[in-house]
Amino acid sequence: MKAGLSGNVGLVPSQAHEGFSLQGDGNGGEAGFAKGGADGELAEYGDETILKYQAKAAVGGKLARLRDYCQNMAALDGHP
Repeated sequence: MKAGLSGNVGLVPSQAHEGFSLQGDGNGGEAGFAKGGADGELAEYGDETILKYQAKAAVGGKLARLRDYCQNMAALDGHP
């Protein structure tokens, strides 16, 4: 399958200097759609900054069927 997605990604600066959220969505026509985001948290650790994040995503259409197929093959360890 060859597809291109077009969409938008936005930054939601909910807690400047401490954290942020990214949200986005895309549409690939016949290939399907993707929607998701990530919440990030910044923490000081000595002279360094640590980034912790949690991401979430949803896909539909042919993208979802491809994801399901790949998950099934991984669960079967490649043996149908």
